[in-house]
Amino acid sequence: MKNSKKITAIIVILLLIILAIIITTIAIKSKRTKKSTIEELKEYGNKVEEMNILPNTIIAKINGEEILFHELENKRKSINYSVENGNEELKNKNAFYELLVSKLEEKMAKEYKDESNYNMNIEEERERIRKAWYEGEEGKDLEEYRKDLLDAICIKQNEIWLNEEDFVTYLENIFVNMKLQIKGMQIINKFMLERPELANDEELTKKVEIYNNTMNQIKSGTNITENSLTYVKNATNQLLKIRDLYIKDLILQQNIELCAEKQELSTKTPEIYQE
Repeated sequence: MKNSKKITAIIVILLLIILAIIITTIAIKSKRTKKSTIEELKEYGNKVEEMNILPNTIIAKINGEEILFHELENKRKSINYSVENGNEELKNKNAFYELLVSKLEEKMAKEYKDESNYNMNIEEERERIRKAWYEGEEGKDLEEYRKDLLDAICIKQNEIWLNEEDFVTYLENIFVNMKLQIKGMQIINKFMLERPELANDEELTKKVEIYNNTMNQIKSGTNITENSLTYVKNATNQLLKIRDLYIKDLILQQNIELCAEKQELSTKTPEIYQE
């Protein structure tokens, strides 16, 4: 009887050890997968940027929403412009990944619209764009305004793929989404410290705890020497790492389809996404 109990106990212990090994292995694989998936997204973006395709080509989908080639070109143009104007830290930014970040910001702004005080009047923005498209803006005639606007979003006049009314609606959505991105950015900056659990990442949770401890010490003056500037700088670096990891985690939770990988590049008329 005693031997039977001993054997049972040994089996239970062995099973627990095996279970622990399996859990650890899965966790390690999960971390590797996360890193490789981010790299795969960036590599995909680099590949698509080199393609000679129409601006309305659907290059990817995020949560069912179509991402068009001109959006990727526009993001690259924006990054290059910033670098040319002195923001050297943006030099190695991946345009496709940064575009996904923008889409995430839009999503967060829509899902958690009450979590930011950013003042945005969507209808007012729509009316402004519509009026400008049909009447031009002060200081520019209609033809000049339309050319500048299309250049800004990387579309040529002869490449417009929608009838005029639908295209104006599409333009409205572009500029509304820019405002949503600002709102979404604020929400992410807030949530990464207040709701790190959304990322479902133990590494992130630990970084948030360390950052909070650092900030508490700064506020209370604990362990702060004459070199307090370095201390604050370290806290800022911690915050940037938290934000970077938080965004990566959230992006990888989204349903992202890479159309070129699936050989599904298409120029069918995209859906018009209403607010």
